[in-house]
Amino acid sequence: MPVRSRPVAGRRPARVPGVIGVVVLAVVLTGSVAVPAGTAAGPAGAAADPAGSAVSAPGTAGPAASAGTSTAAPDLAVRGTAADAFARARGGRTGIVIRDRVTGAVWRNADAGTAFRAASTVKLGIAVDLLVRSRAAGIPLDPATRAALTAMITASDNGAADRLWARAGGPAAGARLARYGLRDAIGTGGWGGVRCTPDDLERLVSYALERTAVADRATLVGLLRAVVPAQRWGVLGVAATAAPGAKNGWTPDGGSWAVATVGFLGPAERYTVAVMTAGPPGGDFVGGVETVTGTVTTLVLGLV
Repeated sequence: MPVRSRPVAGRRPARVPGVIGVVVLAVVLTGSVAVPAGTAAGPAGAAADPAGSAVSAPGTAGPAASAGTSTAAPDLAVRGTAADAFARARGGRTGIVIRDRVTGAVWRNADAGTAFRAASTVKLGIAVDLLVRSRAAGIPLDPATRAALTAMITASDNGAADRLWARAGGPAAGARLARYGLRDAIGTGGWGGVRCTPDDLERLVSYALERTAVADRATLVGLLRAVVPAQRWGVLGVAATAAPGAKNGWTPDGGSWAVATVGFLGPAERYTVAVMTAGPPGGDFVGGVETVTGTVTTLVLGLV
């Protein structure tokens, strides 16, 4: 079952060192990032979720290349390197993937294949499974199921996720996650225990955009863009003009916090992004939110 504890609120954002800090500060001042100083970026009183650079050539999506190799579009590689430097300066461990769905270029950092706590990002997998299986069976979603789907994605409702997970067969649903891109996921007996990689999450959001039926894709895109204001950080923290959509996740993790974001942005959902973190010792929820939001912003500032 999910861990029920409150996010840490009221802490001033950590000082961001060096040139990257200047870049992120400029983004905050221009309104492109939505992490207010001194506030928790999750819903007030919300339960916690349960829970080197490398580049692939355009058109590939295999394991990360060794650090230092670069065949992607130069701009994407430069952005990725800057985002990785920002994340490293924040402490802990961060995995990063960004893909251009038009050119096929993919940039990954050295931890893109590392397993992190998925927390509520796995709810996107539950949603995809629900829609794919309902369509295959020719059974439209009833009002109660559609309401649970909406609450699970837009408000990260754990109770709704529990109900949909149980309806889908529990561990059987976990076993199906690999079909939708979570090929390296472990702990899939319950949705709150899943660990996966940023590469997994990028494949999942790409599946939602590229392999679901047109109507189901529209449902998923609409829900991912309709997340409640208190959870609009990570990919959702970029400027609204980028038309972002995402599912975020957060959970206490061994004396720190694991915080993650997966989603898309740009015209016709051009870019897919996944960032997953394991915070430094003593890290908190707000710090994790600042890390993933600053990382995404550094990746995409001026790109869309």
